Amino acid sequence: MELAALWRACQPCGVDIEVAALLERRGISPEWVDDFHLARALPVTARFPRWASFRGAHPNRVSWIDSGHRLLLPVYDPMGRMRSVRAWCVRDTADPKRLPPAGYASRHLVLACGLGVAMLSAGADGQGVEPGARVVIAEGEPDFLTWATRSSDAAESVPVVLGVVAGAWSDDFARRIPRDARVIVRTHHDPAGEAYAEAIRQSLEGRAVVVHRSRPAA
Repeated sequence: MELAALWRACQPCGVDIEVAALLERRGISPEWVDDFHLARALPVTARFPRWASFRGAHPNRVSWIDSGHRLLLPVYDPMGRMRSVRAWCVRDTADPKRLPPAGYASRHLVLACGLGVAMLSAGADGQGVEPGARVVIAEGEPDFLTWATRSSDAAESVPVVLGVVAGAWSDDFARRIPRDARVIVRTHHDPAGEAYAEAIRQSLEGRAVVVHRSRPAA
């Protein structure tokens, strides 16, 4: 109930100066983020539950509004249900740039575009997407939003985009991917990103899914 109330209190990213500026600096269109329902802005006047806060090195717990973590992205369970949010700081900070709610983690929850939510909601083998779908699995909030806003609704072929952070991926998500899908793993080329990629590859082993790993930047 608290999560739903907080989400309803949020506003479009494009009307919030700080949130829109952050996205634009990343080359991400705030309007497309809004059109595709990928994230929302937490107003500075919003009432917030205790878990929408952060302690870190601060002497006392501070709200996301005070810490600047006002760009909220929903995260979903393997059945396509919104279970939590990730909070992204809109200004320069010595704190972590992106946070889960206080006392919670993002384990076994993924970021998902609209097609991704439909795929997860459809159950095993992702019947909610077109045959031969492309599924892009990106690492972290910035890359997720970048890939999820690369194609307009008018494009002939729009990929399903999922986003992972620490502990997000599980076999339950792998079972939601159609057996004729082409999966592109675009995690970072560092130890953590390689671990995510290997976990995804192993979870899809034995299924009729073609898995491609992105190449490191030259």
